[in-house]
Amino acid sequence: MQEFEGGNDHAPDDLYLERHGPAVAWLGPGCRPCEYVPDRFRGEYLRLSPHDRNLYSDIVLAESGVQALSLRDADRLGFETSEYCACLRVEMLTSHPIQDEGELADEVWQAGRFAEHLPDRLRMEAIGWASGNRQLSARTTVDRFSQKWLVRSVSGRIDVSDSYLRDVGIESLSLADAVTLGFSTREYRAAFYVRLHEERPLQCEGDLKNSMEYLSTGSALRL
Repeated sequence: MQEFEGGNDHAPDDLYLERHGPAVAWLGPGCRPCEYVPDRFRGEYLRLSPHDRNLYSDIVLAESGVQALSLRDADRLGFETSEYCACLRVEMLTSHPIQDEGELADEVWQAGRFAEHLPDRLRMEAIGWASGNRQLSARTTVDRFSQKWLVRSVSGRIDVSDSYLRDVGIESLSLADAVTLGFSTREYRAAFYVRLHEERPLQCEGDLKNSMEYLSTGSALRL
């Protein structure tokens, strides 16, 4: 299989989402950064300005939806993968964001029926793509759907993934694992959209590219 040297040679990274700075924390009492707030959809969150390195608050998620967050942003703000996907599901089906934690809890529960069509979310931490000799590869393959990746178990054991992404889907990855394997937020959302509406995983890079192009022109959700 042909390989590219270094980096992610597929979709652009998430600088378009983090152009105003990455999300770093919630705005807590006394206008100080904090890890938790009572309601993540009504509370303000902080971004680190790329211009002056100061913190500033961004629009609440009840108004913007999780579409305003990159995968890294959502992970930093403490969203579980199941919560992020529940938010995506609502936004993709209704074009309206979740309004509060109570609604999120209901949607996570409701999404259980949808989750039955998904493979069990991988429970081991991804650490990178696997090379032919089962070592960590420093290269990005042409087709990530036909490449296995290395995982680390809770005990620290390193092994090769059991499946290919063409079988289980990008959306089977946790937010952190998707970032580790170099997938952009646009790619993750496109994969989730196809699973939601077509009940199938994306099969190859061409399938992913076509889905992203369709969604960029034909979907109410801004990827």
